[in-house]
Amino acid sequence: WSDLRSLAYVGLCDCERLLNQFDLAIGYCQKALTYDNKDPYAHWALALSFFHKAMDSGNIAGLDPALKHFQEVVTIDPDLDEAKLAKQNIATIQKAMRAQ
Repeated sequence: WSDLRSLAYVGLCDCERLLNQFDLAIGYCQKALTYDNKDPYAHWALALSFFHKAMDSGNIAGLDPALKHFQEVVTIDPDLDEAKLAKQNIATIQKAMRAQ
């Protein structure tokens, strides 16, 4: 059941993320990670949610958790297509943080 719950919460997270409901998405992804903290897709969706929430709000502090979860994606499975995109987003976030 743990795997199924994790998948369900990742699905809910991604749906809310696509609807730009980032706070709901973040909550669902965090819940998914309580069942499987090594799921790269949960970290990916969570990172994107934090990233877009920070970009929408203009609050650069929100980029720190996005950075952490993008790095987790790369650490867990560096061969995923999402890991390649995560590396690009990591570079973008680090550049923005240096500029601050």
